[in-house]
Amino acid sequence: MNETDYYPEIKLYFENKFRQRFPTCELYAGIGNLESFFAILPQDRNVLREALADYVSIKADITFVVYNPENGKHVLLLVEVKVKNFTLMQFSQLNGYLVTTGCNLGLLVNIDADLSQDFALILGHKPELLDYAVWQGTLERSIKIGLCTWNTTTQRITFVGFNPINTIDALYKLLQDNLR
Repeated sequence: MNETDYYPEIKLYFENKFRQRFPTCELYAGIGNLESFFAILPQDRNVLREALADYVSIKADITFVVYNPENGKHVLLLVEVKVKNFTLMQFSQLNGYLVTTGCNLGLLVNIDADLSQDFALILGHKPELLDYAVWQGTLERSIKIGLCTWNTTTQRITFVGFNPINTIDALYKLLQDNLR
């Protein structure tokens, strides 16, 4: 199967998790480029439209926007899905999207596979690749990347344990902290 065949079920998995955890927030999820969001965003969500406008050409596999209508804050989560062992190349694609979009959170999801030996060795020596800061102008921004596996038999996500987003609860906490 192609990685695109798994997008709908992975998207639905996280949608269900996020809706349960953040019942008072609005959740928008899309597959493909960010331009698809403009079709599903309500017309009165100008803050979100403006925040996403500069990044419509980004083609992340799955994108989530969690929006808190009480304070107008939102979090963008980019997800890249791969059908073979994670390598530095797949990581670099997601990392590039995060740096250029201003998004702080990303997940790299592997289908029934694990890290390549080379990438595991790299992360063993450089775990900071998954949790680091970048400067945009005079503002420092924290980027956190989670690695996980989609089990096609159980239809569940398992997080790789040594990264900053190593459980679904760790992801929830980061989302919640950004929505306050």
